Amino acid sequence: MVEERQADAPVVVVGFDGSKDSRRALEWAAAECELRGSALTVLHADRWTPAALGLPAFHEEAGIEEDVLARGVGLVRQGHPTVDVTGRRIAPPPGESLVADAGHASLLVLGSRGLGRIQQVAMGSVSRYCVEHAHCPAVVVRVDA
Repeated sequence: MVEERQADAPVVVVGFDGSKDSRRALEWAAAECELRGSALTVLHADRWTPAALGLPAFHEEAGIEEDVLARGVGLVRQGHPTVDVTGRRIAPPPGESLVADAGHASLLVLGSRGLGRIQQVAMGSVSRYCVEHAHCPAVVVRVDA
């Protein structure tokens, strides 16, 4: 039986794109939820707009996006079975959507790098945007060198 979350229960939000850094952030967030007794919401920002994903040419891409999210939620359930975890896909741009969806959160957790360096220069840093605009504390988890 799946328990419903209480409206006032603290929630930690983590951004997950499947990258090494986001997997580390997911692990950190799940461990933090165990310590806090908080629920965890895993957010995955799609690369394409909902309108594009609705087109027949993008149906495979929509499945890929869903698989990334399912993998993140599954990692939490496997490694931290006591954590109440849910997942949700959000529309691009990722920084703005993460900040908006974390408005109710007690903490926002992100990896330090998700995209390749060329994409990061072109699009900007999602983690930087979130740290500068989040309405809750934000933690950026770096992968150990």
